[in-house]
Amino acid sequence: MFNKDIAFNFENLIKSIFKIKLLNYKIMKYIASLLLLPSIIFASSIGTNSIGFKVGQTNVGGEIDGVKGEWDGFGLELSGNFNITNQDKYGVDALFDATFGSGLEGPLGTESDVTKISGGLRPYMNLSGFVVFADIGFAHGEFEISGVDDASETSFAPGLGFELKLENLVIRPSVNWVEFGLGGDGTFFNLPISYSFNEKYDLTAKYDVASFDSENVPGLGAFNYIYDSITIGVDYKF
Repeated sequence: MFNKDIAFNFENLIKSIFKIKLLNYKIMKYIASLLLLPSIIFASSIGTNSIGFKVGQTNVGGEIDGVKGEWDGFGLELSGNFNITNQDKYGVDALFDATFGSGLEGPLGTESDVTKISGGLRPYMNLSGFVVFADIGFAHGEFEISGVDDASETSFAPGLGFELKLENLVIRPSVNWVEFGLGGDGTFFNLPISYSFNEKYDLTAKYDVASFDSENVPGLGAFNYIYDSITIGVDYKF
């Protein structure tokens, strides 16, 4: 009985610490920033015109002094890639993305709703068998948690990557960088892999993970972001 009481009290203490430090101090604003960035790179093959529909699992949150708070669940994504110009060695694509997540489950019985709209340009260059590209994009997102005011954020995230085609398989890894006001500098590693069934349809799976510098926040302690995501869907090329 004594051990059960200790475990029960410890669990309540952890929940109280997390509620005070993460919810009441509204770090949600910065977690909202975290949700904005990765899907700017979720486009179809470079130099094509396409629209896509995807579903996936996302895990997002924060950690303060070893106490983690995470929200995870399924979301829907609509995306598009439009080729603006395509010369022999270079070109430019325009990208857009809209992501919606509802009822992501988190700590203390909370649920979160996420809406994100992003767009940008992707200049690229063809280098004898593979393509290198840069991402120049902006994104706006809203993040709401039950019992906490809405949070919204607009952000800019530059990136670099390359595309390699192996017959019907296309691999397109990239890296995006961001600097938040809280939580330090962050790096997003993105790995989309597409399989082309024919000239019109691609099946695409993507994995994303973020790495952040831990930052000591006055009154809160050491803070760090948590993010990873996996999605799968179909791109229609026209």
